[in-house]
Amino acid sequence: MLEWDGGPIIVKGTNIRGKTCYGGDYIIPTYNCRYDSVGNINEYVIKEKHNDKFILVKDTILTPVGYKYYIIDKGFTNECSAETIKSKYIISFSDSIQFLNYVHSHNVGIEWMYGNK
Repeated sequence: MLEWDGGPIIVKGTNIRGKTCYGGDYIIPTYNCRYDSVGNINEYVIKEKHNDKFILVKDTILTPVGYKYYIIDKGFTNECSAETIKSKYIISFSDSIQFLNYVHSHNVGIEWMYGNK
């Protein structure tokens, strides 16, 4: 996860030095969803939790106001492109209850609480 102006994003790191990522290809939100039609920040990550197998993400959308929830399966290899990760390793939800039901029914193994904690 990178902290950029306007809020954090999840990237596939392309500029990694040591344990720090300085750049990468957009994963969440996608580049074209990050900005509104006049170039203002419109979507960014507000919560992330992870374990060895999965990353759970909640992001906020400013216009129209709302949230998205994502489950990223970390089973991809370093050779996978950002586009492959987005198309094959991510499940997205616009409903928090469906998201939580999936997390619990598929034994994701990450405790997820409402809110931003």
